[in-house]
Amino acid sequence: MVKVELIEPGSFSVKLLTFYLVLLADVGTNCFSYYVQVVEYSDFDTSYNDQDKESQMGLIILAVQGVLQLIIICWIFLLVWKTFLFKYGLIGILCGEFKVLFISLPIHLLLFGLEKGLRFVLASNEGPIKLWDHPGYEIVYWVRSIFMVYFYLLLFELSLDLGDPVYYKADKWLEVNR
Repeated sequence: MVKVELIEPGSFSVKLLTFYLVLLADVGTNCFSYYVQVVEYSDFDTSYNDQDKESQMGLIILAVQGVLQLIIICWIFLLVWKTFLFKYGLIGILCGEFKVLFISLPIHLLLFGLEKGLRFVLASNEGPIKLWDHPGYEIVYWVRSIFMVYFYLLLFELSLDLGDPVYYKADKWLEVNR
């Protein structure tokens, strides 16, 4: 009989809580970036040096958001690390189990890059208020925003699914391969 180690409940809880905090930080920095740009732009009495500092702040927030996206990807990997499927190299079955996630992840990253890139280019040329005069940006913004809600709900559901002991026991997965 094959002995399979189950994940320790305490370590999974810590990973899960940290994952939720990273998701919350990503949502918070996303909201904060829009607020900072509008508040900075509304101050009409800024010198050239102040505007340079404001664009640096925008770049710092953008970099933090990019790093948070990478951390989210790594954390997804960390959550599936101890599953039976991953541990014994059944990556095809793992991808089949979480097909929607593995399709949604590149779409989420593409929309993130597209929206932030458009925002950075248009805001640096015309200011953040005039962004909304560009229908292309507005469409990308709304598509990304709606998809982001869906994606984070998907991640939340995935994290709850990975708490199920079936992903850490061999019984179900050995039957699939017979």
